Amino acid sequence: MPIEYAHALHNARKKASTKDEAANYVDALVATLKESGKLKALPAILREYQRIQVRKNAQKPILTLSTKEEEDEALKELEQRLGDKVGDVAIATDENLVGRWRYVNHDTLLDTSYKAALLELYRRVTTV
Repeated sequence: MPIEYAHALHNARKKASTKDEAANYVDALVATLKESGKLKALPAILREYQRIQVRKNAQKPILTLSTKEEEDEALKELEQRLGDKVGDVAIATDENLVGRWRYVNHDTLLDTSYKAALLELYRRVTTV
């Protein structure tokens, strides 16, 4: 039962056009569970919903930025490099990434960060 509710909630939230609409779906689910006396199933539904989200995000390409301000510029440059292959991208920030951005998608890696350039320079200098 929790699996079905979690999948239904996931599909409903996916169709929602605004955050308010998505919140209304969650409220409707809680009200339905309360009416049917199944409110105790809510933690199990939440766990299953989180599993669905993890599986969904594991398949999504990731664009890692050093700062959030570089997002528009990085997406524009990524579209220039990959063209229409970009699609839906998960965006993350990593303060250990020194400058620019890094894109990972299954077998594709584009690393324009200064950190990668500095590491490559270090390897060349130390392996003379």
